[in-house]
Formats: sequence, structure tokens, C-alpha cells
Amino acid sequence: MSVPRCLLAVVCLLALAGSAQAADPAAAADGPIRDPAGEKGYAVHDWGVFTIHPDLEMANAALAAEWADCPREIYRTEPPDLRNLPWRGPVAKPIVYFHWGAETPPPEKGVRMKVRFPDGRPVIWWPASEEGVGMKPQGQEVTDSLSWRLFLRKAPGLSRTPAVAADHWYAKARMVKAEPVFSAGSYSNKPGPAIDAEQFVYYDGLMKPLAFLKARRTAAGDLVLDNTAPYPLHDLWCVDHTRDPRTGGGSRLARVPLVPVGTKEIVPEWRSVPAADWAAATVEQLAADLEKTGLHADEAQSLAAIWQPGFFHAPGLTLFYRLPQREYDRVTTIALDPVPETLVRVGIVLHAHAEPERAAAVREP
Repeated sequence: MSVPRCLLAVVCLLALAGSAQAADPAAAADGPIRDPAGEKGYAVHDWGVFTIHPDLEMANAALAAEWADCPREIYRTEPPDLRNLPWRGPVAKPIVYFHWGAETPPPEKGVRMKVRFPDGRPVIWWPASEEGVGMKPQGQEVTDSLSWRLFLRKAPGLSRTPAVAADHWYAKARMVKAEPVFSAGSYSNKPGPAIDAEQFVYYDGLMKPLAFLKARRTAAGDLVLDNTAPYPLHDLWCVDHTRDPRTGGGSRLARVPLVPVGTKEIVPEWRSVPAADWAAATVEQLAADLEKTGLHADEAQSLAAIWQPGFFHAPGLTLFYRLPQREYDRVTTIALDPVPETLVRVGIVLHAHAEPERAAAVREP
């Protein structure tokens, strides 16, 4: 099965603004955001992956592969070449689920959502959006935001849904029990039904890089990490498939539940994992950890299933961690009307091919 590389390829992009914000306890806070004044029983959950590649060639290749693997109905701009953009990578597969548990039914006029990329722009999305963004299936010039009027639970007319194979990543995102969403957007001349339908809202974009981790080898050949992140790192995973003979030659795992802000060097406690235990130690454990963030069990399992190949089976050294939610909120802002009682946002930063040997090869003339 091919994992959506466009999303996978959030080439690493979000530039976080500065030490003053990083020192703010609110910016480092983690977990669901609850609004006592929000619509009771209304919850919005979303997650996205920001991928950092070691060079532009790999970033562009990943982006092209993901675009090719997306359902053909998806709205998109022209495939970008990252060399020609002020941003250095994509935001991978943010997916937003809506849960309406209020005593009254969802608003007949729909709910509204706007996502903004302060330092980038969206490049792919479903269902149709408003504000002239996404008025055409392809080639539409976009701004730095997308907005939707979404009808929950009940379609206001005939609808269409992207067709995908059962083992496609997009089908895995449909494993979640959530309110169906329907949108007509601003484009009224689409072929077939005018209403787009899905189990979620999906969008992807380009932003500045969050490249705050760098791996190096000690004299003994082991891997340690230099960290310059201006915020704490939550649930850091280190997956070593470099098979260096100095460290035993096998695949290894290391996990760090919390890296406090200001930590300059991270020394992972590596452990070897037998092949028979690999799934339990990786994808199953990740899903369990993600539930603790406020995601529902099926949402956590869907995320883990979609990203399993990139997180746990990619060659070389893979690093990934979870952003504090308020940092995620700052780099890709979301506005909702009505305001939900609970908002859960899980942003994961993925360093692909982080092995120092790869970085050294890139620097060679």
C-alpha cells in the first residue's frame, strides 16, 4: 500500500517564532483545549504530520509521490517545486473530525471552519472550500487559508465521495466514527453532484521547516541528538534501522516521554526489539499514547495505521515527536463557528532519514 507522500512530505516547514513565546507556559501546554463557553457536546479533533527531509531532492520526490497517490477528485493547486517556493516543505495530511454530541441536532445552516497557514499556503484539500479557494479542481491560485461551510450528518443535496481502494491510506482515515461532513464550496459547475461528502476534512500545505533535531554519532558509534527546539518535545520516538555494526547491527528503538525546553543534548536509551514484538512495541504503543492526547481510540488507531510505514519501517534513522498543542495552533491556526466545547489538535514533527551519514553525504560537493 502506498502511503500519501504529499502529506508524508510536509517537508518540514513551520518556523516557530522565538524564545519569548517559547518561554510562555501557555505555549508549552499540552492536551485538549476546553472552552466552557463552547457548544456543549461539540468536539473537533484533528491531527497532522510535518515531515523534514534531509535535502530538497528527497522532499520533492516525496511530494510528487504523494500527489500521484491522492484520489483524483481531490482539489489541488499545481504541483510545486520546492526550490521555487519560500517554504521548504509540506504539512502532511491534516485530517479533521467532527463530533456532535449536543442535545440539539447540528445547525441547519452548517458549521464553519477556517484554517490559515501564516507562513505558507495550502496546496490540496477535500471537500470543496469557500472564499474562491478551491473553486476549481486543479490550477486554482490560493491564498494562505482555506475555509468551509460544513453540513454535519445530513447532506443538503446529492453528494459525491472520492473512490479509493480498501488498502489506500484515505480509506484508513475513514475507519473513524465521526459526523459525515458535506460541502458545496464556491464552485457550482462541478461535474456530477454539487455536494462533496466525506467522513472528515482533509487538507495539506507548505510551510517553513521545524528542523530542531540533529543526530550525530559518538566515538563509539552510538547516536545522540542535538536539540534547538524552542518548546518541549512530547513523546519523542527514535527508530534506528541504520544497522551500524558498532551498535549491534540490528533495528533499535528509543523513547523519551518529555524533552524539557532548553535541553541541548538528548541521549536515547536504545533497546533492541525482536521482529515478533515489533508491532506491539511500535504501532500499538503509539496508538495507546495518542489516546492520551484526547483523540478517540479509532482516531489514534487510524493515525498510527496510516503512518506506520513512515514512522517505523523506513530505512535509516527516523525521529518523530509531538508538538505542544498550542504550538500547533500557532503555526496552523484554526477558527471554528460555533466554537466547540473541546478542541484536540495533534501535530507530529517527523524527521525522515535523520542519520548523520545522510547529512554528511548531502554536504559533500
